[in-house]
Amino acid sequence: MATIQIFLTSGSSWAVPSDWNPANNTIEVIGASGASGGGNGGSGGGAGAGAYSKVSNIYLSGNVSYSVGTGGTPTATLGGDGGNTWFNGTSLSSASVSAEGGKGGSGGPSGASGTGGLAANGIGTTKYSGGNGSAGVFGSYSGAGGGAAGLNGAGGNAVTTTGGSADNGTLAGGLANAVGKNGTEWTASYGSGSGGGGLTGAAAPGKAGGIYGGAPSGTASNYAGNGITGTQGLIVITYTPSPSSNTFFLMF
Repeated sequence: MATIQIFLTSGSSWAVPSDWNPANNTIEVIGASGASGGGNGGSGGGAGAGAYSKVSNIYLSGNVSYSVGTGGTPTATLGGDGGNTWFNGTSLSSASVSAEGGKGGSGGPSGASGTGGLAANGIGTTKYSGGNGSAGVFGSYSGAGGGAAGLNGAGGNAVTTTGGSADNGTLAGGLANAVGKNGTEWTASYGSGSGGGGLTGAAAPGKAGGIYGGAPSGTASNYAGNGITGTQGLIVITYTPSPSSNTFFLMF
């Protein structure tokens, strides 16, 4: 039978299909990234990216509660933390599978970086941490964002003005003054995003991280605005349908 794949990017309840196969399924989750730091008289720090977790062959029935982490909200002084993503439960610590969101970066003059979501804080049989952002340097550049973890491994840490790579280096981070790249591991539209590149030169807002879970860079050179909102998390459900219960065998 053909494999079925479902992507959840919003909502809070999923109806388990009648052909759900408890012996052939995977649930994968990515946490959201934090928001980057605002300029606030200097250069903001880059944010941390979302972690990744996976479980296989779990039994489900009825309606399943879940939460897709939302990206952190920025202010001039501190980027908010990214939301946790979890499935079949009520929280990061009480679910069948969960992944922690990344932490926000702080505002200038030399903004501190946010750390990536930690694998140790999630639930799953396979778990990877998100990448850390880099710090901003007063009078020089803003920090870059970390890369999201994914099915192939941990997210990469940002290095100076280069965003962290995603999913064990499968997707390069944004270069200086460039946005992060969107992930494509599952389809052309769904995957683990890389981090946005840090800013150099004139006063400007930060650059967004890639979807899903990639972290943004901080604002630079006394730019008056806030940091950049983090990118949301993702849930990926994959299963091969159970054989039809309506199949009958005649014996002679």
